[in-house]
Amino acid sequence: MDGKFSFSLGTQESASWNQGGIGGGPSVTYSAGEKTVVVTLECVSDGTNELEALGEPTTNHYKLNLKNKCACWDEYVPPETTTKSSGGGGGKSGLSGG
Repeated sequence: MDGKFSFSLGTQESASWNQGGIGGGPSVTYSAGEKTVVVTLECVSDGTNELEALGEPTTNHYKLNLKNKCACWDEYVPPETTTKSSGGGGGKSGLSGG
């Protein structure tokens, strides 16, 4: 990145999970140098998929809000996956090719 029009807010390796608490939802924090970004996860079940930029409340600290069903603790059910067996997997789970 050239630093003129874009810059890194964080890396996957810098991710820090916060499960939230009373009155606060879960979030993930990323960092890169002096910059940090907090992504608050908001549970929605109406099909909304929205990432909202909330701004830079203090220098080098950014806030985002992610609305998605994946942020719901007990409502999200992952899609079913199918597996193909090449015959006799020996009781091991996972995907097989064949």
